[in-house]
Amino acid sequence: MTHSGISGLTALQAGSKVLASGNTVSDNGTGLENIGGLFESAGTNVVRNNDTNKSGTITVVAME
Repeated sequence: MTHSGISGLTALQAGSKVLASGNTVSDNGTGLENIGGLFESAGTNVVRNNDTNKSGTITVVAME
């Protein structure tokens, strides 16, 4: 996700779940954002050049 102006990937509220893998997230307001859900990253994402790259708890998980 690029150039959204707001956020690239977001877990917005309780009960929401995001698993991010292999994404390029750049030039957004916030790159990866967890506001109250579960946000997991496979650790294979490129996140840079956002106003804020990460916000909230982003848990890195191993992929099998």
